[in-house]
Amino acid sequence: MHARVSIFQFRNDAIEDATKIFRDIMLPSASTQKGFQGALILRNGTQQDQHIVISMWETEADLHASRAPEDVVPLLQPLNEYIIKSDQQIYEVLLKLDSERSQ
Repeated sequence: MHARVSIFQFRNDAIEDATKIFRDIMLPSASTQKGFQGALILRNGTQQDQHIVISMWETEADLHASRAPEDVVPLLQPLNEYIIKSDQQIYEVLLKLDSERSQ
């Protein structure tokens, strides 16, 4: 399994809008693609403009093949204005531990 780890700093006045795009558009779109294994959106508790988005993929090839569908691309355009700084890295997942507790 492989993970794309993206670190973002959003404009303070655009945090909620940017988060909504990831939560409601980008990650649901990714979830329909081959090899998608899950995702997380993390927000720094003390620096609310800092976010980490982690998407996990069955193979490195699936990760590199993942793209936003053409009909989704226009919906992502506002992110270009909301992001102050970003970085992205690819990691091999050595362990993914899921809770087996029933709720």
